Amino acid sequence: MRDEEFNDWKKLISVEHINMASKYIRRLSIALKVAFVTKFLQSLKVEEQNAMKDDLKNENANCMKWNDQFENFLEYGKSQNATFMLHTEMLNHSEEISALSFAERLGGSEGYSLMLAAVKMSLPFAFLNGSTSYAAYAVNLLHEHYKSGKFYQNVKAALFTTTHQKVRTILVWTPREN
Repeated sequence: MRDEEFNDWKKLISVEHINMASKYIRRLSIALKVAFVTKFLQSLKVEEQNAMKDDLKNENANCMKWNDQFENFLEYGKSQNATFMLHTEMLNHSEEISALSFAERLGGSEGYSLMLAAVKMSLPFAFLNGSTSYAAYAVNLLHEHYKSGKFYQNVKAALFTTTHQKVRTILVWTPREN
């Protein structure tokens, strides 16, 4: 990423670069999800295909009934094909990144809860990928959250805000121990 003659990290990794990367990751996530759903549809019988298409078109509550079959389809595909497994892992990781991006925009206690959940989900990938600085930061973040009492957990959640698009602030405050 970094050019040897270019040492100013602030100009290299800016809010605009992060926003652009988040947008592309989200697009990748959607493309992978569409590909998997399409492949899942192809694996169904014709009657089931038509029923699922109708449920998706009408946004029925029945769409949830397909979730277990879809998860089984993904598990079976991962057990049979390494490329399939790689793509499902790419999908999962890109959805975690999208969740973090959305959590920042959402802010407040809901955004903070989503951030904690996304960080938990991304830990295995971070350690496996060798992202030792990110993985250690994420573990420290989770440890500090659960170590602090209910009052400080709620303070952290309330202060997790990004109220302006131009100024993005993530405030994770931990009280000092005396």
